[in-house]
Amino acid sequence: MNEPFIDPRIIERVNFIKEKMPDTTIQLNSNGALITRDIADRLATSKLDLLTIGIEGIDPEDFHRLMPGLDFEDTMGNVRYLASLKPPFVIGANIIKFNSIIPKLEKTVQFWEDMGLVPFITEPWDSGGLVATEEINSMPPRKMLKGCYNIDSPFYSQHPLHHMPILHNVNVVACCMDWISWGTLPRRACMRSGIPRTLTGSEI
Repeated sequence: MNEPFIDPRIIERVNFIKEKMPDTTIQLNSNGALITRDIADRLATSKLDLLTIGIEGIDPEDFHRLMPGLDFEDTMGNVRYLASLKPPFVIGANIIKFNSIIPKLEKTVQFWEDMGLVPFITEPWDSGGLVATEEINSMPPRKMLKGCYNIDSPFYSQHPLHHMPILHNVNVVACCMDWISWGTLPRRACMRSGIPRTLTGSEI
């Protein structure tokens, strides 16, 4: 959760967790903007299991409207370079069905497949009220949203005990789709998993 590559030690932490908890599946979600060539080279030899890239739009117009503040060419170049390294982990491309993306959905899926990513499609959600209304007017009412069941993805187990969203500050949240509303889980319950304790231990 949040942009993991803000943390300069994120790759070190991934390898540390995998060493201490080898049966844990580690996934990072990133918009790709901070995956420089140096980071990509180190990431390609890491023990990561899944990297999900979230880039809204495959052309500059959609990209700059939906991801303001990021550079289109640099970000796409980062992802393209990482994919060219053919790392041992899966690189997924998260495609959110914003209204402006729906007419280009087939083209978008093909774009990411041609780059070597595994595309999966998610419905838009807006629990925190952060998305422009014109992009989500086809979104179902809040009461119809069903958390991870709203994701058409081979990577999610659909079971909350199998999927633990961890924020940049090591807080664990109840649902990656509604963490603003639900807040964080009690620290005692989170620590039972061992992952937050591993992340905050003296060794790392």
